[in-house]
Amino acid sequence: MPIQVALNWYIYIDVMIPIVKASNLKHLEENAGAMEWKLSKEDWEAIAKAR
Repeated sequence: MPIQVALNWYIYIDVMIPIVKASNLKHLEENAGAMEWKLSKEDWEAIAKAR
């Protein structure tokens, strides 16, 4: 899920604290799902190049 990728990226930046919106159960589950995995080094590098 794209939102999980974005949240996962923000979660692991030490100086960043994401504030997410969860107006329904589906949003809450999507947001929580970002905590169940971690971006690979290659993914981090690809995102950094795209910024």
